[in-house]
Amino acid sequence: MTASKIVYAILFWMLLLPVLYYGIKRIRRSTGKRRAALIFAAALFAAAEFLLCLVMYKTTVQTQPLIIIERGVRTAYGALLKNEDPAQALFNEGLTKDKIEPEGLERMGFQSLSNASVGIPRKSSKLEEGQGYVVSIECPEPFGIAFLLDEGNARVTIRSMRVLSKSEYEELVQDLTFFDAGALKNG
Repeated sequence: MTASKIVYAILFWMLLLPVLYYGIKRIRRSTGKRRAALIFAAALFAAAEFLLCLVMYKTTVQTQPLIIIERGVRTAYGALLKNEDPAQALFNEGLTKDKIEPEGLERMGFQSLSNASVGIPRKSSKLEEGQGYVVSIECPEPFGIAFLLDEGNARVTIRSMRVLSKSEYEELVQDLTFFDAGALKNG
């Protein structure tokens, strides 16, 4: 998700800098009403560009399955650290349509996962419940969390989330490769 913010911030500045450069150059040479019109046009363009980048960012963050999964892991982890209900936190973040009950998160000892490495899969896997994604979390012992998503509408949401057994995790990750999504942080 941080990468998405960086990409859209760079896009915003790449589009804005040429307009600012040529706009300032023209504004310096102009006077009166023309100067005011150029300043207004540059400000209007900057606002429109900002809104466009914001809409594209929001659309990306709400429709890309791998970003939804990363947000789900970080939201559940944060809720457990604060002794809050992870299901309610996922619902409040807009990651689920209905309040789901993540299976096995409490017994997993999320508090001991500070700086654990999170791996997001490059592709989906065949799970017992259907096609889903297996997130790899490596902190001394690696384990996995299975996510099933609803991808049919304009917004991707988490349908279910459960901790995998060690044998199920080892079987599923044999043919998977993972993106490094960073480490879990306390606070």
